[in-house]
Amino acid sequence: MTRVSRRLSLLTLAVLALGSTCTLINGSGFEECTVDTECTGSQVCLQRYCLPMPAQCRRDVGAFDKPNSIRLAALLPLSEVLDGGAEVIDDSEVAGLNAMELAIEDVNGSAGINNRLFSLYVCNTRRNSETLAEQATWAVTQLGVPAVITSGSGQTLAAAGAPALIDAGTMIISATATSPELTGSFQRSGSTWRVAPPDTLQVLVMARTLLGELEYSGATTMAVLYEDSSYGRGIASILRERLVALGKTSETRSYTKPVNTSMATSFLETFHNSSPDAGVGPRPKATVFVGFPSEIVPVIAAASTNPTLSFASGHRWFFSDSAKDPAIVTAQTLGQLRGALGTTPAQGTGTAYADFRSRYRDRFRIDANDFSYTSHSYDAAFLVMLAAAYATRDNGALTGGRMSEALTKVSVGTGTSFRLSPMTWRDASAALASGRSVNLDGTSGQLDFDLDAGAPASPYEVWQVTDGGSFTTVRLVNP
Repeated sequence: MTRVSRRLSLLTLAVLALGSTCTLINGSGFEECTVDTECTGSQVCLQRYCLPMPAQCRRDVGAFDKPNSIRLAALLPLSEVLDGGAEVIDDSEVAGLNAMELAIEDVNGSAGINNRLFSLYVCNTRRNSETLAEQATWAVTQLGVPAVITSGSGQTLAAAGAPALIDAGTMIISATATSPELTGSFQRSGSTWRVAPPDTLQVLVMARTLLGELEYSGATTMAVLYEDSSYGRGIASILRERLVALGKTSETRSYTKPVNTSMATSFLETFHNSSPDAGVGPRPKATVFVGFPSEIVPVIAAASTNPTLSFASGHRWFFSDSAKDPAIVTAQTLGQLRGALGTTPAQGTGTAYADFRSRYRDRFRIDANDFSYTSHSYDAAFLVMLAAAYATRDNGALTGGRMSEALTKVSVGTGTSFRLSPMTWRDASAALASGRSVNLDGTSGQLDFDLDAGAPASPYEVWQVTDGGSFTTVRLVNP
């Protein structure tokens, strides 16, 4: 094949593989390369040619100047396009990505796998499942990544159902996915892992907290307002059943994006006014909000002017893990949120957390504890790299299947214990590379994976909004 015909063939393959998700470079065609850094910032070096990446994808952190680097991809909803076209950055997702970057830097700083370093490519899915599927197909078929890191239950389920990932046996791991639906996905494929525990456990903690905290326990009505997604549904129905069984009047109401604040507040007003003691003056009443900041803020702002739903009337908000984000606290919402409680898989239960939190703050100038799942994100990236060390033992193929096999060697009750940190990378990766089982103490806690669910069990944090609008940890509890 001549050089010209080879370029034309590569051009045809690139167009077919990337479809509408990328644009081609102008000029004389694709440039030859050996590493990514010889290409423009929007390109990647594939088969010795600079080819365009899909829109919203980029080289993030790692050894892009090394031809033998191990490529990984993170498909994350770093922003979301709201109704009307406005794009809003998701600070929680950015905080999680920061943690993944820190993990990559820590491992590369410790010489990677026998001086073979890692490179992380990041695609912003904008919380769109179709976009994620396109980006995942590119990452697997073009980049050739053996593993992808995802975020959120719906996005992780979409990745698990992507034909390209199924065909390739790609390892999928999420720091934040908690839907019970993912247990079935893991059992079917054995390749869909997560660092956070399933919401069947979070619901136990939520119900116990609602009935045990004085600000909530006296409420006769407890509404559950939830995002109509695998995540929201996984919490709402089970939580309502538990609340009713414990003697509370409870109803659920779903919403789709963009949230209709009028419909949401109308439902809550009608429900809370249906109590037999309604209209006899201020009384406790509670609403559990299972959603994200972009919906929480407008709903609470609208509810603040409603006599039934105001803080002064005795109404209290309660939140799930997705709400632990400084973005929920605004000038309009703070007065309604003082003392509000929420739950999330705990951070700080692992012995490695204090060191991680300090290094995270030094590196990014923000506190990892202000968000949910920063420590889980660090652990997810670290686990993927440990899995790569296991997969490549004895010059084995770096495949998703072999990497998933590595996590069956984690926390099985035997083996040497390691704390996840840059200081232990070499010993922990060498242990796995030798085929030995290990026990891992992550920054998010003990990584004791349930091999029936693809997720560890862990304590939960009960968090609270302070009078000043920051977050504080009330306590840690086991489900």
